[in-house]
Amino acid sequence: MVYVGRVAIAGCGLVMGLLISECLLRFLDIAPQVEAISSQKYKYSDNHRIGWEPLPLVERTLFRSGINDLGYRDLNHAVPKSAGILRIVVIGDSIAEGTGIKDERAIFPRLLEMNLRSKGVPAEVQNFGVAGYNTQQEVETLKTRGLEYSPDIVIVAYCLNDRSFEAGRMPYRMARNALQKKAADDSNALRWLAKSALFRYVYFELFLKYAGTSEEFEKRFGGVVADTVKQGFEQLAELSRAHDFEVIVSVFPLFRKKKAEDFQGYAFESEHVYVRALSEANGFVHLDLLETFRACAEEGPVAIDVYHPNERGHRCAAKTLAEQVERARSMPKSQPSTAPRAQRVS
Repeated sequence: MVYVGRVAIAGCGLVMGLLISECLLRFLDIAPQVEAISSQKYKYSDNHRIGWEPLPLVERTLFRSGINDLGYRDLNHAVPKSAGILRIVVIGDSIAEGTGIKDERAIFPRLLEMNLRSKGVPAEVQNFGVAGYNTQQEVETLKTRGLEYSPDIVIVAYCLNDRSFEAGRMPYRMARNALQKKAADDSNALRWLAKSALFRYVYFELFLKYAGTSEEFEKRFGGVVADTVKQGFEQLAELSRAHDFEVIVSVFPLFRKKKAEDFQGYAFESEHVYVRALSEANGFVHLDLLETFRACAEEGPVAIDVYHPNERGHRCAAKTLAEQVERARSMPKSQPSTAPRAQRVS
């Protein structure tokens, strides 16, 4: 009985220690945020600066609804641009891809096109958003895929996690194919465990970092690095000048409680200021959606989780973007917008 009691006490102590560690890591917010990259939706890219890319439609057995031939969550688009058409290319991560939104017609690129057409603007909006991408991967996708369509405007759907990027090197649903068979199995168990901040910290931050990597991992992900925003924006500016398109940087805020009070005492203003400065330095049109979401949140929740807008959020973003596109079309290129400061558009 004494032995059983000691085991019970030790077990309780272990559980309490794990709970305290979990709470502490969540409070400090230092566990890496990890994207679920499914091998049924994505494949390794031959371009090491991209890392992974969508499976073309012909290679998919699942997740076929709402996917175009290239594998993106979009319609098919002809490469030649019809006369009079305003062609807009959207690059981004899971926000642009529409994570958590079941109907692809309810994500902001499709809604943007509908908004513009309802205003009499003959727009065609193409969506090249891919879950987990950072700025480098987005710009590289534009170079290798988007420029072929001769865009007039490129919209960057900017997420505030791009400067603390973790998912690019650790797409856990595909990790077992890239590491020396030391990663956990590609299974729902790993997906469930990754909800724990403690598990993410120990597994992705410590174990995988020191487990050693295979040549395959270095080949696929050696070129995908953290904080590529500054370099990515500079490269995007060069592409803009070379290919004669306007750039709109659309900054999505982070969501904590998903409601109006979420934006009271908003803690990420410095990141917004940082991105604004980079946009202005590179001659981009800058659209900060913080005020848009603040206003929309008065009507109800605008987000699914910390990063992803819900359908209301996508509608609000599309409406504000349509207004910005109209302003951008009426102005000389590389000139700052005269939109009211309250809208955080410059």
